[in-house]
Amino acid sequence: MSKTCYQISLTELNDLDTVMAIYDQARLFMRKNNNLEQWSNGYPSREVILEDIANKQSYVVKKDDAIIAVFTFINGSDETYNYIEGGWLNNERYGVIHRIASSFQEKGMLKTCLNYCFNFVNNIRIDTHKDNIVMQKALEKEGFFRCGIIYLKDGNPRFAYHKVNNNNRVIDTTMIYLKKNDSYLLLYRNKKQNDINEGKWIGVGGRVEPNETIDQCAIRETKEETGLDVHALSCCGEVLFVDEKIRMMMYIYEITDFSGTEIECNEGDLKWIPIKDIYNYPMWEGDKAFLPKVINHEPYFKMKVTYLHNELISIENY
Repeated sequence: MSKTCYQISLTELNDLDTVMAIYDQARLFMRKNNNLEQWSNGYPSREVILEDIANKQSYVVKKDDAIIAVFTFINGSDETYNYIEGGWLNNERYGVIHRIASSFQEKGMLKTCLNYCFNFVNNIRIDTHKDNIVMQKALEKEGFFRCGIIYLKDGNPRFAYHKVNNNNRVIDTTMIYLKKNDSYLLLYRNKKQNDINEGKWIGVGGRVEPNETIDQCAIRETKEETGLDVHALSCCGEVLFVDEKIRMMMYIYEITDFSGTEIECNEGDLKWIPIKDIYNYPMWEGDKAFLPKVINHEPYFKMKVTYLHNELISIENY
């Protein structure tokens, strides 16, 4: 049996009528299931969803180009969660799901939305009304823990749930900046199919192989991509790269002790670029945040850069 393919994307203005119709269906479903108070007085209104759209926090789930579900995802904190009668599972960075609803054409929409959101955070919090038994059962089925009670801005109480994703695998990789005469050897990624870095200038490097240390990977990748032999190296820092599809821990190196003859790289074009000019070349916006730390030889650093649709949405130092 083939796996159903869903597409999740930001809600657009021309989706609004369909989205509001789904919310109408959800309210009707609540009333039929003895949930008489939640989402009263036409909530969520068009104005609320328009604000979500403007903030790039409203998402639709599509199957065969038809919208079958909608939800709001906030990649960050919610002020109504600052106080809880009870206690959250942890105090780490979290994301919040609000206003989730489906057209009931397809089962498993909660799981589908969760899987998407867990690409960005390891902790998700959500709340629901005490009478929304259907949602409570669905959350508990998906592994959420009821942590207590929070209060909305209008003072109404809600059951608060929290889930920690322990299966969000992080891929270990290396990123190497070879330095010579105040220039870095950068690689313009333009030869590899389905390359996440296509069209960008980056350092050389790649994925850490099984039974290989981080340093061994840096030495091997440098040799494979440049033909150069590394004689000494030390790691400058680590950057967690997160987007819709992947989570990579990049261990960053600046290497000055090497020798050999450069070769042509089968993944892109190599070029020695003066350090003073590197920001003039197309690169990931997050790279511009950690490269000054490398260039200025700052102490070992740890950073997380998060992207959505190739757009940098957050930088965190930790």
